[in-house]
Amino acid sequence: MTKISGGTVEVKSGSLTGSKLIISADPNPNRPESYTWDNRWRPSTDKNPNTTLDAVRAINEYDEIFRFFRQRKR
Repeated sequence: MTKISGGTVEVKSGSLTGSKLIISADPNPNRPESYTWDNRWRPSTDKNPNTTLDAVRAINEYDEIFRFFRQRKR
C-alpha cells in the first residue's frame, strides 16, 4: 500500500478474519502537501481574498465535520 496508489489491508486471523480496509488512490497527490499560508482559501470579505479554484481549503476550519462534507464543491 502506498499513499499515492492506495491499497487494501485484510485481517488474516482472529475474530475479525476477512475484514478489509480499502484505501483509494490519492486523487490529489500534491494537496494538502501544497497547502501554505499564502495559497489557503480565504473568503471574498478577507482583506486579501483567495477564492480561486487552486485555493486549498483546510478541513479543520470547520467546527463540525459534517459541515465540510455538506459544503458545495466546485
